[in-house]
Amino acid sequence: MNIETREGLFAVMEQVASEREAARPIVEKLVASGEPVDDIEIPEGWRTAGMVMELCDFAFSRLENDPLQSLAFAQLALAIAGNVGEELYPSTLRAYLKGRAWKEMGFANRYLDGFDAAIRACKEAERSFSSNPALVYEEALARFTRAGALFRAEKYEEAGALTSTTIDIFREIGDLRRQITCDVMDASIQLARGHFNFARAKLEATLQTLRVSDDLHTLGLVQNNLAHAYLGLGRLSDAVMSLERAKEIFSALDMPGEVNRADWGLALVLFENGEPTKALPLLRRLRDDYARRHMPGAAGEIGLFIVDVLIASGDVETAKALTTQVLKEFIDANLSTYAISALAYLRDLLETTNDPEKAVRHVRSYVEKLKTEPARLFLPLDEKN
Repeated sequence: MNIETREGLFAVMEQVASEREAARPIVEKLVASGEPVDDIEIPEGWRTAGMVMELCDFAFSRLENDPLQSLAFAQLALAIAGNVGEELYPSTLRAYLKGRAWKEMGFANRYLDGFDAAIRACKEAERSFSSNPALVYEEALARFTRAGALFRAEKYEEAGALTSTTIDIFREIGDLRRQITCDVMDASIQLARGHFNFARAKLEATLQTLRVSDDLHTLGLVQNNLAHAYLGLGRLSDAVMSLERAKEIFSALDMPGEVNRADWGLALVLFENGEPTKALPLLRRLRDDYARRHMPGAAGEIGLFIVDVLIASGDVETAKALTTQVLKEFIDANLSTYAISALAYLRDLLETTNDPEKAVRHVRSYVEKLKTEPARLFLPLDEKN
């Protein structure tokens, strides 16, 4: 099918729109059935561009509430995208379908803390889009998605380098909104590296730009990150105000994952303000929610935070039991062996130490440093320099 003529382009658009109308009730039926779609037999009538797009749209819509379901539907979309008929669709559309499905797999794996899988999926998306010059913008979006996965994987140098190349494309295209998101990514990287004042200045400048924008999602991200910059600078009241604003925005957008980030920040503020017991309800809700979303790394990190809060509150026995549980979760999820070793050390040390608070802070500090130094060796307290 030729899309180089106006008539051909409109014919393709009408065909895909019709296919999407036909695919929509099928996707809705799949969702309503609750049956797994991983090994589903794909009927010939499903092998359309419209079906791929409907599956991708649904996968994207489920990222915040059920990333595991999002991944399953993205995988189904990819299986179909690789089998649409060459004679039915132009090469540009076929490349777009594959790239879009791979990108949704990248998003879902990132939400599930499967960062290596997310990075690989994004690379495949970029490869698909790069096969056709007409998809240069889509390729840039996939590259920025990979930068986000690299950031979540604490590969800050790679994330920053990728973001710097991506923002150049957005400038050439004239996409101001995406340029702003690249600036937010850069500030987030500086924040993760502990450059709180630099991140604060950049985020505050971005905030001024966004005040006249309708981009609520980016505004919420800026408020959330700005709160952590304020927290790092000891400006607790400012941090609380930014976090509350972020919660308000993300609640309105029905983005519970981002609401969780804000609540995590509020728990940190309460802890830093000497009110650890007030942080417990927030932390327990977060831990349950991350476990439900199949995000063991985040659930475990929250669990270790709860151990710290329990010890600070004098409930050492409950802290011991939770440490053992978090250790088991890390082992079952095949997470960092370095973190597992540190947690095993903490579990054993809590049985003998006279200073459990010092012990848990030591391990929490080490686990936090693993984010930027993934090969950092763990030193027990009595060997610490």
